[in-house]
Amino acid sequence: MLQLSSLAQDNKLFHQLEQLKKTIRQSTMFDSAKVFSNGAKAIKIARELHSKGEEGLIYQYYGSFYYYSNDYENANRYFRKSISTAEQCGDLKLKNSTQIRLAFIQAETDIFKAEDEFNRLLKQAKEHGFIENSIEVYNGLGILYEDRMMADKAIDYYLKGLKIAEKHNKKYFISFLLNNLGLLKYENKQYEESRTDLLRGLRLAIEEKEYRLIGNLHNNLGLVYRELKDYKASIRHFHETVEITQKQGFPFGIGAAFINLGDCYNLDGDYEKGMLYADSAIAIFSQFDDQEYLGIGYLLKSSLYTRQNKLKDAWEFVDKVLELHKQRPSIANYINTFEVRSEIYEKTGDYKKALDFKTRFHELSDSIELIANKDKMSELQVLYGRKRIESQLAQEKTKNKLSDKNRELESAQWRLILIIFAAISVFILGFLYIRYVRKSRKQQVLFSQRLIQQIDEERSRISGDLHDNIGQLLSVVKSKINMYNTGLISEITDLDKEVGEVINQTRTISHQLHPSSLEKLGLERSINGLLEHTQTNTDIICSTHFAVPTAQLGIEVQTQLYRISQECINNTIKHANAASLKITLKEEDGTYIYKYRDNGIGFSGSTFTNGIGMMTIKERVHKINGKLNLISDQQKGMQLIIKFR
Repeated sequence: MLQLSSLAQDNKLFHQLEQLKKTIRQSTMFDSAKVFSNGAKAIKIARELHSKGEEGLIYQYYGSFYYYSNDYENANRYFRKSISTAEQCGDLKLKNSTQIRLAFIQAETDIFKAEDEFNRLLKQAKEHGFIENSIEVYNGLGILYEDRMMADKAIDYYLKGLKIAEKHNKKYFISFLLNNLGLLKYENKQYEESRTDLLRGLRLAIEEKEYRLIGNLHNNLGLVYRELKDYKASIRHFHETVEITQKQGFPFGIGAAFINLGDCYNLDGDYEKGMLYADSAIAIFSQFDDQEYLGIGYLLKSSLYTRQNKLKDAWEFVDKVLELHKQRPSIANYINTFEVRSEIYEKTGDYKKALDFKTRFHELSDSIELIANKDKMSELQVLYGRKRIESQLAQEKTKNKLSDKNRELESAQWRLILIIFAAISVFILGFLYIRYVRKSRKQQVLFSQRLIQQIDEERSRISGDLHDNIGQLLSVVKSKINMYNTGLISEITDLDKEVGEVINQTRTISHQLHPSSLEKLGLERSINGLLEHTQTNTDIICSTHFAVPTAQLGIEVQTQLYRISQECINNTIKHANAASLKITLKEEDGTYIYKYRDNGIGFSGSTFTNGIGMMTIKERVHKINGKLNLISDQQKGMQLIIKFR
């Protein structure tokens, strides 16, 4: 009778202990006092039950509490106390489990040593059949490789852990591995697939009442819905994240959730709420001197001010981000300032600078590594899916072995064909993309080199004009003045004529550098003057026909058309061996059509089209948002047509 009473008492104590363990594990920084008060009760019960292993598990919970609070020093202390207790009672599973958590702390400072430790612990867990521990190690290895930007290896480890978790129906582990996979798919822009994994993970986490994991899944779903432009759904998930993180009392989680909410309200057009959450996030990260997230908050405020046309305030926060970057460099925030500055310049109407900053932003952000990771992840998912299908077919083999085998072979053949086709397609697309990028960069470098060469040649020409013409004329004037001053001659003759010639030469050089006549005379008269000069100094007959008043064109458009005309005339004089040329401008259905043509020898191949002259013309046409068409055959002249609005 006494034995039965003792057994009943032990069962009651075990039940109380399990309830306390669950409460401790779900406790957060918000109710940290309960962690240790409930922990003390649990340790007392464990000692009454003479269970050192249960006592060591409570110490592990303490360590996990401090780990999620980013207090690694206290986390390390309690993890080591848990290991010491496990060694005293010979609980190898608890020791292995706690050492896995210590490896996560080690990963914060030395990921390579952490990887070695994870592999050692995985081997030990497999030898002793510790299922949960093995899953946790695969998760840890996946996180390590994800942090090292090696997504293919990370996916491999996550899928290995997921396979074990699904085999043993470990819902909590399935949930957090789906969360990690969903996040990787999100980073690879596979948003629909990411949403599917995250929603499945969320359902399992809610079933298991794992609130910390529920918060992470809500946050990640918010990110996915934001990319899908479903801002209402995104805001709903981020509000759930805020509610959970506030209960948990994790400041960094709260700050990150505030930034995400502020960004979604910004995208949804509710700038007042967006500003409110941005300020709240900045206040949190300022307290902890977290300059990375503080910079993100400043960028969000700058974007909010930009959308409200408060550009002075927007610039102020961009400057704050750049100042933080000087103190503690943040590549991501620095790159994002280019996008924000592009938006500000676009608001001011300076579209050239807006385009320059936007281009720079994309150049810095561009990476083909994501394409490779996406391909690898898809391949591994197909392989994992195949293994699951094969396992299901094997279970049905006893019902109809021959039929199942035929279906399996047929399915495998189709999958192999699809995999080969997908691999070839990705390889071809990747090859073409890399080839295009290399060609584009090569053309940019060539253009820059030729542009510098042209600038140097232009400077040499100007230097020669100054020395040979103006310099000589001024030397003559100086000589006459000196001779007059020393009495060698009694009067100075033709001085006004020579000074006038100096002025004319100066005006000619000035006009070549900048056609000031455009502002005074307009495009039509300026081009007529240019052609009159050409016809006077060459044997080429020049003519024009302007069917529209050029005054209605902006000065920028007139300048570009004038420079294009100069470049075409120079090409005709140097290379075309033409007898005549003509420039026309007309308007059809709201579109202006500029034509330049000569009756010279024309050209073929890429000699002219890839030259610095034509590259400069293309740049000028691009500046006026025009479309260029070049028509030429040998011995049939050349025709250049520009259409713009």
